[in-house]
Amino acid sequence: RQMCIRDRPCNMTVTLLDEKNKIAASWICTRVIPVKWSMAPLNASESKIAIETITLKYEEIRRSK
Repeated sequence: RQMCIRDRPCNMTVTLLDEKNKIAASWICTRVIPVKWSMAPLNASESKIAIETITLKYEEIRRSK
């Protein structure tokens, strides 16, 4: 496996799953570089979903499903 880092782009597939964990859609991205990664604050006294956000820079993106 190749790891995407700021000065070494990689190719990747982004997959959206439905409620039954089946592939609903997917995209193939070429020459991807992560440019931002953030996470909402966690609070142990609340039972909320943790949300992470990643911003990617890419050369090309195409729908594969």
